[in-house]
Amino acid sequence: MRQVLKKKTIPTHVSIMLAKDNSVTEEIFQQGYDEHFDPPAPDVYECPICLLVLNAPVQTECGHRFCRGCILKVLREGRPNCPIDNYSINEEQIYPDNFALREILELKVRCQNSKTHSCKWLGSLKMLKEHMMSCEYNLFLCTNNCGEKMTRNALDKHCLNDCPKRVISCEFCKLKIVFKKLQDHYERCEGFPVNCPNVCEVVVIPRGKLKVHMEEECSRAILKCSFKDAGCQFQGTRDEVTNHMKTENHQFMLLQTLCDLKLRVANQEKVIESFKDKENTFNKESSSAAGFSLKSEASIVGRFDELEKKINQVKATSEVCRSELKHTRSELESRIESINIELKAQNEVINEVSARTWKGNFIWRISNFDQLFRQALSGEVPAIHSLPFYTGVPGYKMCLRINLNGIDSGAGTHVSMFVHMMQGEFDSLIEWPFPGSVIFTILDQDTRDPQHVCETLTARPTLQAFLRPKINRNHKGYGYIELIRHTTLRTRGYISNDTLLVRVDIKMPPTR
Repeated sequence: MRQVLKKKTIPTHVSIMLAKDNSVTEEIFQQGYDEHFDPPAPDVYECPICLLVLNAPVQTECGHRFCRGCILKVLREGRPNCPIDNYSINEEQIYPDNFALREILELKVRCQNSKTHSCKWLGSLKMLKEHMMSCEYNLFLCTNNCGEKMTRNALDKHCLNDCPKRVISCEFCKLKIVFKKLQDHYERCEGFPVNCPNVCEVVVIPRGKLKVHMEEECSRAILKCSFKDAGCQFQGTRDEVTNHMKTENHQFMLLQTLCDLKLRVANQEKVIESFKDKENTFNKESSSAAGFSLKSEASIVGRFDELEKKINQVKATSEVCRSELKHTRSELESRIESINIELKAQNEVINEVSARTWKGNFIWRISNFDQLFRQALSGEVPAIHSLPFYTGVPGYKMCLRINLNGIDSGAGTHVSMFVHMMQGEFDSLIEWPFPGSVIFTILDQDTRDPQHVCETLTARPTLQAFLRPKINRNHKGYGYIELIRHTTLRTRGYISNDTLLVRVDIKMPPTR
């Protein structure tokens, strides 16, 4: 049987750092230090809320220690009681624990790069930030913004020789170009060598000079006769056009062209005269229409006044309709809110009734596995909880928690799974702490030769995870940090149709 490990929840919504003077930063609601303490930090310095080493430790009047951010978050959420003994407290009844702070800052920790890059540094917690600023194994983003991360030693070589976004000079035009766009630049580079389309004796030509070459130099370019506008249709190579100009007589063509131009000018003059006649006629008609326009002006003004009255009436009607719509919308929103509250209450009743039907044998169907796994890798959704279930009626109420990307020693390589005790309807009728055994099973959905992954854990009465819950769900859980490797999970039929099936069986000891 695999060794059973204690659950350790990793905070995800706040990053914890030391200030430059080694004091704790005062950012509100900071949780504990999630560092690699070596040797492990004493349990006395564990925050009962976030389950990490105390950050900015404080003591309550009832004598319990918490992270300052953790206990403030609890109090400001409207729960003015100590989470340990339910003693009534407020923010004025929590005090800095400077002795614990000094002790914690002296605890030995490993470098944050010790697991991924084998950094050997070991020092006090208060020196960690100073070390991390100079650790040779720190990963830095490429300064060219290509997205690659690497150590400081490899960064210069990458930026100069390997980065696809490094800036280089085009060898043909000397323009500064991003390396990954070099081929696109060559397609329009003015200095890039190209072949003459006519395959003349000039082998290569800079693209920017190709047009001049084609128009003035290329011996094989097809040109038209200089008298093309006079009607000459001859075309040929540069030498052929030159010989044509020497031998052909273009005077008759020029004479014909001149006659055509005179005819066009005469036609244009007739058109201009026609436009002048139309202009005179229009001016006469405009003079006679001026008198009529003065008579109709009063009628037009009256129509405008009537139209303005109608517009004002429409505006008034629109305002009434808008007011009625606003009132109706408010009533509908109120009704929807009431319906949502009723639906929430009904769902809670349905979940409670459904939980009783499992009677200690629960199957959890985790759909959309690939999406949930990606969200776990990114830290967006590090943990998923199942619906609650009972071991019997009467019985213990509990639920499962799965960390698809693992936690602690299983982070990034394994799936972690835990069971959490919950407040149930029968808690006053049953024996505490929970005395049974829990069997986790990852079901192989290949029905031909299934090879399920099973692990069994037995409750330990000394652990807080198995005590009677004082809140809806115990913060502490119990289970396996390394239940199944990611590489194993992708083999056989553990994931079928983007779905993972988990079965849990509860075995209770014989009743006395």
